[in-house]
Amino acid sequence: INGGAAGIMDRITFEIRQSVKERQTLVVWVFDASGSMKERRNAIAKRFEKVYEQLAQEKATDGLYTAVMTFGEKVNVLTPEPVKDTKPLVEMVEKISDDTSGKEMVFSAVGTAVEKWRTFRKNEGTWNKMVFIITDERGDDFDQHLESVIASCKRAKARVFTIGNAAIFGQKQGFVRWVYEDGVED
Repeated sequence: INGGAAGIMDRITFEIRQSVKERQTLVVWVFDASGSMKERRNAIAKRFEKVYEQLAQEKATDGLYTAVMTFGEKVNVLTPEPVKDTKPLVEMVEKISDDTSGKEMVFSAVGTAVEKWRTFRKNEGTWNKMVFIITDERGDDFDQHLESVIASCKRAKARVFTIGNAAIFGQKQGFVRWVYEDGVED
């Protein structure tokens, strides 16, 4: 999506709005805690509050809950239960500590998110579930968990979005435009 973090967050706002119009929605943000993602995490955190403010202005927050997780070598659930009040989440995202392990357990994180909240508020009817992965890697646990996580997402009817350069869900390679100092592009 063109427009950097602002463009991405505008698209996310659109996707969440559409989901909430359809039915109650749980949004799970899954952040890569590696040092290479610090700048992107902070850029997204700056726009995070605006996304939810815009949704509130459009009266698209009734039935909207949010959870935040991180991953590196380990998966960390930052919100033990999904929340309606997202104001504390901005600071939470900005304070994510860098994981220095060099490992990105993307699929373990998504699997944990889907399984943890698969039956979230089931007694209130059907819920949409959206998982936004913020990463720049395909995941070190690709070989072990890709197929089982896809199956879990299908069973839970969870839509998964991957946000990041060359971070195509489970792909071995991704291509990004690179401009060298002399202006030559690859």
